[in-house]
Amino acid sequence: MRMPGIPALFTFLLCTGSLLAAQNGAGSARAVLESARHAAGGGAWKDVSEILSEGTLKAGSNTGFVRYLEDLRSGRNVLRYEFPSGTKGSQGSDIGRTWQQDGSGYISISDDPKSRQDDADDLYLTRLAYWQPNFGGAAVALLPAVNAEQASYDRVEIHPQGGHGFTLWISRQTHLIERVEHNTERPYTEIWSDYRDVSLPSNHSSVRMPYTISIEPGGQKTLYTVRKLLKKTRQADFAIPFRHDYELPKDGKATVPFFSSTGIILKAKINGQGPFAVILDSGSEINLISARLARQLHLKTDSGVPLSGLAGRTETQSTSVQSVQIGGLVLHNQQFLALDVPYGLTHDWKEPLVAAIGYPAFRQLAIQINYQQNETTFYDGPTFRYQGSGTEVQMHPSDGWLVADGAVQGVPGTFSLDTGQENVSLTLFRNFLNRTKLDNTMGERFCGVSGESFGGLEHACFARCDKLALGSVEAHDLVTQLLLDTKGVASEKTIAGNIGTGFFRKFTVTFDAIHQKLFLEKNADYSRPDVYNRAGLVLELVPQGDKVLNVFAGGPAAAAGIEVGDVITSIDGYVASDPAFSTMENVLRKPVGTVVQLIVQHGQAARNLQLKLQNVL
Repeated sequence: MRMPGIPALFTFLLCTGSLLAAQNGAGSARAVLESARHAAGGGAWKDVSEILSEGTLKAGSNTGFVRYLEDLRSGRNVLRYEFPSGTKGSQGSDIGRTWQQDGSGYISISDDPKSRQDDADDLYLTRLAYWQPNFGGAAVALLPAVNAEQASYDRVEIHPQGGHGFTLWISRQTHLIERVEHNTERPYTEIWSDYRDVSLPSNHSSVRMPYTISIEPGGQKTLYTVRKLLKKTRQADFAIPFRHDYELPKDGKATVPFFSSTGIILKAKINGQGPFAVILDSGSEINLISARLARQLHLKTDSGVPLSGLAGRTETQSTSVQSVQIGGLVLHNQQFLALDVPYGLTHDWKEPLVAAIGYPAFRQLAIQINYQQNETTFYDGPTFRYQGSGTEVQMHPSDGWLVADGAVQGVPGTFSLDTGQENVSLTLFRNFLNRTKLDNTMGERFCGVSGESFGGLEHACFARCDKLALGSVEAHDLVTQLLLDTKGVASEKTIAGNIGTGFFRKFTVTFDAIHQKLFLEKNADYSRPDVYNRAGLVLELVPQGDKVLNVFAGGPAAAAGIEVGDVITSIDGYVASDPAFSTMENVLRKPVGTVVQLIVQHGQAARNLQLKLQNVL
């Protein structure tokens, strides 16, 4: 979770489940903890199952509302926050996992070893396990007493099973816990103060609880105004608040075919009309729809946000779609951006592509893409558990993208995962290239216009990457686009590049964004050479045919005399009006030696040409 102006240590507020403390014993640590338990209310705690707290959170210059729920029986806890700026979210500890909810309501669950270790301390503190007869199974030691800030403290070091461990500072004057030092990778300290009596609802007993919790370093402070004790745990308070903007069949999955050898083109009904051709695009941070279809469906539009392509930005309008049905999957109340899409992006299949289903679907569903079978399976995200033989790669959401850490030729970077990037396996952004000088290591390159997207014409060099690694998964000899542009997405500073369809086609790919995992299972294409078109052309589909945007020097197209600005109007007998014409890119990927028959419009003249395909990269 990231919030403007709030340091990463904000997540440590979860640990205020330790807002009470002490244990029992005789002599050393047990006696110190027992005195702390007695000072905080002693036996009255046995009647408390849940604590509800509300107050003000101060973090830097930000001040907002916070609500904190603690289950003293299991250790579960939930923290919800909201700031006047509109920043809001929640996070919690569950048994063996932690979770976060961003401002859009999407859930991310962490259940990796590091998260489980962090969670072990948190659950232990919330359960007040140090007051249990066996210290809740933790290793406990009494450290030497210390004097600090004109006060004397006993210190008890506690190591819960599987946790990092922490140290309780207990005042020798009041016998109340006043500090918790956490031994995490980035150590921090909770400071508890302003203790007050809090009455139990059903009898005359009370417990003592701190109303102010400060975090150092970081300067965060929570000032509670309400601390309510409950005798019974309300289970609904601790349920993970998953979004459910979709329906699936009773078995929790829907398998549908897709109809392209490059992008994942599906048939969908939108508001009951269609079916239409839509692309499943993990690289689209929001769902997209063509402005023309939005008008056709009489969708109400409002001002939108600019959409960034690789080379620039384009204006959009926001709209809402009541339903999108893809086979047995129905998505409800989906937000879209409506925009005028370049002809070449909508007509590269046998019928116009009118919409993109992007990041919002990937954040709620688990999605498996089987490129060998040309099938996509949608699973219920909260309940999904991967059962295949693929290799697990950690990924996480970041500003509307799904990203994973990896390395290009041994140089580390963070890469966005983009099932909609069709023409290359890997795109590297200019800032990453400038910093690493990797473009000097990739051998022969062809540079110039590389295509057109929402922001206009894009510019790049095409080359080959020797090795791309994601976690322990490697792919070799990949066609790579080295961006020359420095606007739009290309200006990205924290993301090294974009992993596209050429890479993903080597695997059966499973996105499990809720659990922040990607699974890659090698298929029959894994060892096959990565192929760019063997004519040495960059093309843009226009109504008349394929317009030539770039010609690679020394390639078959250059040898045949094809020039930038020419339009290919026929390929192997298919004219531009024929649906099969849109397979142009596939034809140009045919085996070396294949002869392709073209009709090329050059100015006013039409020429019949032959291309003998060869490797150009």
